Amino acid sequence: MDSYEQERRPVAVRNTEWAMLSALNHLTTAQAAWGVIGGAPPAPNLAAFQAVLAAGADGASRRARLRELLHTMRTEWQHHDIELGYGYEEGALVADGTPARERDPLGCVHLPSARPGARAPTRGSPSAAHGPAPTG
Repeated sequence: MDSYEQERRPVAVRNTEWAMLSALNHLTTAQAAWGVIGGAPPAPNLAAFQAVLAAGADGASRRARLRELLHTMRTEWQHHDIELGYGYEEGALVADGTPARERDPLGCVHLPSARPGARAPTRGSPSAAHGPAPTG
């Protein structure tokens, strides 16, 4: 496709950089926060896991660090704007003058846009929150 470099490459570069950041964050933060280390013998990992569940000040501290880890890791696990919020700024599209929306710097909050070059907004799948699926 002739417009690949203009359209898709910036999105691919951004997503690849985000994936690398997430991977490095995962490797360093997860082990430091609660002591469970991938590839370690089972006994030390089990002891670290049990320490997180223990009563007392040490267990509470470990759980607080684990909560902080999970909050920090949202950029890896909840990067909705990275997955869905991409947009093509130039290429095979006709701009309409709509300004680009502000992006969540952490990539977590996705606000759909109908701007040319953006992924088309969708309603999503029916759920209890949206009522029953239409029939007929």
